[in-house]
Amino acid sequence: MIEATHTPAVLFVRYADRFSLNYLTTAAFVLRDFVLMKSSTKDKIKGGFKEAKGKVKEKAGSATGNPNLRDRGTAEKAGGKVQQKIGDLKKVFEQ
Repeated sequence: MIEATHTPAVLFVRYADRFSLNYLTTAAFVLRDFVLMKSSTKDKIKGGFKEAKGKVKEKAGSATGNPNLRDRGTAEKAGGKVQQKIGDLKKVFEQ
């Protein structure tokens, strides 16, 4: 069981056999690629994730009968679509 007093470094050393170096290097490469991406591509990716998260919140709000959660999901989904469109516009002007 993981105790709240353990730092991430202690946890990594204790459970190092469960972590694979491949996972760490893959995460580093993904992060590097994201840092090197054009801002238009970043906006499109972030917008897609925001839209997906909004869809999940919207469906969860509908399923649980929580109109507040449903409305927040709808707003977040719309924000994601807007961010994707901003990425499209940036791409047009970058060329």
